[in-house]
Amino acid sequence: MSLIIDVLIFILTLFLMLLFARFVIMMVASIVRDWKPTGAGLVAVESVLTVTDPPIKLVRRIVPPLSIGGLRLDLGIMIVMLGTMMLRWYLSLLA
Repeated sequence: MSLIIDVLIFILTLFLMLLFARFVIMMVASIVRDWKPTGAGLVAVESVLTVTDPPIKLVRRIVPPLSIGGLRLDLGIMIVMLGTMMLRWYLSLLA
């Protein structure tokens, strides 16, 4: 049982790293408007977005972005990160 939990914790850790990479990609894309990845960077960015999109889109359907004046704050990635960290913490207690 411990091996299964350790594998799940490892998978959640990798997913958390991908979520952090997505956060960095989103920040770079919003700061440097004309940034477009090419070559291996494009493959890496597409891979990160492909893996992290389904859970974030699910959360976005349930919790739409908050509108604060002219600013829209997307809580989807933060909620998914928090949920992943909580699940990882819970599994570490079981191990």
